[in-house]
Amino acid sequence: MKLVCRLVLTMILWSAQCGCSVFGQQVITPDQAKQAVRNFEGVPNLQFDSVTLDTDNDPRWIDGTEYSLELHTPVRDWSVDAFTGEVTMVLYMDKYPESQDEPFGTLSQDDCETIALNYVHSKYAGFDNMNFQLKTPEWKGDGWNFKWIQKLAYDALTMNGVDVDVNPESGEIQSYSSCRAPVTAPHQPQLTTQQAIDAAAQALGITSSVEVQQGPTLLADPQGGVYWVVEIGGLGSQGNFIGGSVILNAETGAVYDQAIATGLAPRKNRSLAPPVRAGKMLPIREVVSQIPTSSVQWLGKDGAAVFIGCKKVIVKPGDATVRGGSEQRKLSKKPKLDKGRLMVSGDLLDIVKAVVGIHPDRGPAPGN
Repeated sequence: MKLVCRLVLTMILWSAQCGCSVFGQQVITPDQAKQAVRNFEGVPNLQFDSVTLDTDNDPRWIDGTEYSLELHTPVRDWSVDAFTGEVTMVLYMDKYPESQDEPFGTLSQDDCETIALNYVHSKYAGFDNMNFQLKTPEWKGDGWNFKWIQKLAYDALTMNGVDVDVNPESGEIQSYSSCRAPVTAPHQPQLTTQQAIDAAAQALGITSSVEVQQGPTLLADPQGGVYWVVEIGGLGSQGNFIGGSVILNAETGAVYDQAIATGLAPRKNRSLAPPVRAGKMLPIREVVSQIPTSSVQWLGKDGAAVFIGCKKVIVKPGDATVRGGSEQRKLSKKPKLDKGRLMVSGDLLDIVKAVVGIHPDRGPAPGN
């Protein structure tokens, strides 16, 4: 599973499941990756159906190269940092019950949080000494989700974090993902939050009706550099709506990165144009192209992988279930191969957004 910490806001939104390592280390062997998972699971004879090395072709602050290991029966997935051998992700698909809107199960939210915290203590070395902060627990429809993110001086967030899903009936772990990167004391930001908002608007070409949709959030890179991340919308000089995200150097104000989505309506009345009809079968690239910064990797007879920042969603011909990390959703129609193209129903657009954590009213999350 290709999980690259490319734009750091995904640390906050998490999907995250990021294998994170410094540059210049030696890649471990497939056998060492297998042994790492066996040690993690405590099962010495654990066998795998596939072991793949996923190379990070676009490393920025860190190198996300990792091994993906799969077991088909029951469906299990693991990711192993290809340099350190640390297991950074595990997914137990058979541990997810049928989804319901309201919380259910014999275990309370507090019970599940205790289970998640005990699990993290056993799997993430040094957790208690890294000033991790628990975000607000979230009911995911089929279990409770808990996220911890490291916070440093100036309330700067780092790339380090842990994400756990817990079954509300059995207390079993459904998924675990983590990120570990070097930490340096963050520099003091020179831009205020308002200056970050103004700079983000200018970078995207927003001239009026500025609407901050998320942030500014201060992030620290492994060298101590600090960055403001802002998701913002508003009107351009021609009265057109512009929405997007901007990463600004918090010391100099320079734009580090940005993702822009023009032609959208404001948050309260936003619709994609041209509209994608849910029942119509279309090439997957045509549907996914509605999400800025997304990309599609062709997997041949196995379908396609949709990448949005650190997140990957798998779409397979003949399988109506779309999977991404610990999330899965059902399409209205099964994807099919037609003359070398993967055809999907239009509702894949909303499903991909749901799986990777894009708010339906906000559009793509910054960094995705």
